[in-house]
Amino acid sequence: MKRLEICIDIASGLEFLHGGLLRREEVIHGDITSSNVLLMEDWTAKITSFGHSMISPINQELDYIIGDPTGTMAYCDPLYIETKISKKMSDIYSFGVVLFEILCGLPVYAYHNNQPLIYLVKHHYEGGKLDELMFKGIKEKIGPQSLDTFSRIVCKCIDDDDREKRPTATQVLVELKEALDFQMMAVVVVEDGGGGGVKMMVVVVVVKDGGGCVGVEEFGDDYHEMIRIGVKI
Repeated sequence: MKRLEICIDIASGLEFLHGGLLRREEVIHGDITSSNVLLMEDWTAKITSFGHSMISPINQELDYIIGDPTGTMAYCDPLYIETKISKKMSDIYSFGVVLFEILCGLPVYAYHNNQPLIYLVKHHYEGGKLDELMFKGIKEKIGPQSLDTFSRIVCKCIDDDDREKRPTATQVLVELKEALDFQMMAVVVVEDGGGGGVKMMVVVVVVKDGGGCVGVEEFGDDYHEMIRIGVKI
């Protein structure tokens, strides 16, 4: 879950830069990369390195940068390279690349059969084989709903046909938080010691309601009940 929390921190920072929270100005960062994300001692993530950034009032018509592509090319929006126009959605593309680096545990420069990471990711996602590229530590722990939510929104980030189809930073943030919520659901199968197979399934759902409750649902051969126990979260 820590990796998801880091992704959420980055998305929150990007939302703020792009004019979130009723700000009067917006910032195109211009160089969102994994090396430009600083992890603090408590593992919170901060966006750094604003050397390629542009700031403008939100109500100003000019919300883009025109010029030869700058920043780190491996993370650069292909449409920025093609048109020489960088917009907030160019940051979203770069952020999508970072998110897939985190999921796969591989740098964007990683190649396989002469294909860079980002093209490998698209190919595997479209073929339903994204798990083949995933970092082993994540693959063993991530829940299917969390993975589906995460991968679906990130693939939208790296849409290289139409920038307007990419989600906003706010939309990405919402989906990442949903992926985290799904990940906070743990499914545990308890084996019957008598050799009779599965005795029951325990589904633990963490509820962030301030009361610190966990719902535990038990399924047995002849019973189906819900009990609630208090925990500290």
